[in-house]
Amino acid sequence: MTISQQKVYLDIVEQIRTIIDEDNLQPGDKMPSERELSARLEVGRSSVREALRALELVGLIETKRGEGTFLKDFRGNHLIHLLGTFILQRKEAKDDLIATKMLIEREAIKQACQRSKNETFVEIKELVEKKIEEASSVDLYSLFFSKIVESTGNFLLYRIWDIINEYFYSLRIELDEEKSRSVMRQLYEAIAMKDEQHALQQYENVLTLFHMEG
Repeated sequence: MTISQQKVYLDIVEQIRTIIDEDNLQPGDKMPSERELSARLEVGRSSVREALRALELVGLIETKRGEGTFLKDFRGNHLIHLLGTFILQRKEAKDDLIATKMLIEREAIKQACQRSKNETFVEIKELVEKKIEEASSVDLYSLFFSKIVESTGNFLLYRIWDIINEYFYSLRIELDEEKSRSVMRQLYEAIAMKDEQHALQQYENVLTLFHMEG
């Protein structure tokens, strides 16, 4: 594939993504047919077919024989497996991905201390109180930061964090159960008090309790 062909190909993929947004398609919804996409994009059906194959390859859409093509939940796609198989075999890449996760979580803590709404804290408090005894510490950590990152209101940031966190989950992770529960509670309380410096310190304390392999 030449550079010019690749650019056209990527443009078609991007335009299909735009159509998904414009049509407000949700996971499980049926995609426009090849014929309709070809007409809307004013490109050949063979080009549309290749772009759809690429989207299906990474699990973003699925084709059901005799029914059509449907949008899938991006969280159920093969992206994490592809990362693990090809990209993340290098230790440096794994370290970079985890570092990115930590950067997002630190920024989310800062924003939560500065401008989170009261209802966000109510949800987080209920989560901490409900899960702090029954959930594993790793699960509690993930649920907690899912709420914190979501509270930033930055959907793109949340989606990036969610994908990275799924990979993080695939590692062999251990977290000191007793110590982490206490620190997680202190982290929540610091955020609730909007004490950014103390919250960030408690976050660093949580990180020291992680033991990871892989």
